[in-house]
Amino acid sequence: MVTLRLINPGRRNALGAAAASEFRDAFADLASDRSVAALILACDGDHFCSGGDLDMILGWSELEGAAIADEVRLFYRSFLGMRRLPFPVVAAVKGVALGAGLSLMLAADLSVVAEDARLAATFIHLGIHPGMGSTSLFSQTLGPSLALDLLLTGRSLSGMEAHDLHLATRCVPAAEVDTTALAIAKTIAKQPEVARLLKRTVYLAQRMGPEDALEVEALAQGVNIPSWKVRELLAQATKGSR
Repeated sequence: MVTLRLINPGRRNALGAAAASEFRDAFADLASDRSVAALILACDGDHFCSGGDLDMILGWSELEGAAIADEVRLFYRSFLGMRRLPFPVVAAVKGVALGAGLSLMLAADLSVVAEDARLAATFIHLGIHPGMGSTSLFSQTLGPSLALDLLLTGRSLSGMEAHDLHLATRCVPAAEVDTTALAIAKTIAKQPEVARLLKRTVYLAQRMGPEDALEVEALAQGVNIPSWKVRELLAQATKGSR
């Protein structure tokens, strides 16, 4: 397991150009590392992420439209590279997750949020169209109507409210966020090859009907079931059932 931390606590871990470069390099290295079973995305300090660095965004406002689009693509793709990692990612969220910070949480495969965390898609408060893949991440998770509600109003949710809406996977007291994320990652690490296959098949299944999903699952099981670990676990289960 690996833990990747946002380290800019003085600015509530705002995302700037330096963080984008560091994330891009880290994801490139991790993607090819077969020893990694799971990644925990955590933060230094009391807050997960307050969104994009406002000074950076103000600098973008002085560019022409096409140049802004180029900057935005490079910046956000650096973080969305997390979606292409072959192993599951668990976000550990406390304090605030605002704007791009909330989208960063949603880009993780699983999330543990503090009950008193504050989450909001705050792009609208700055008059900015949402970025970081937010329109996809929100609508896939919530459906179009509720996604529009949150994106158009920028209203805040507590961690408990986010969990109730299925924006977050787990919700625990703030003091338990890191330990809960670690426990999930340790569980994933018990079956790393299955976890890698399952991450791929679940996301593929979003675009499929049950019959097509069955075909992908059959291919995955064809790779997975002959492994020595599966045979060992099946033998133990069979012995225990007799």
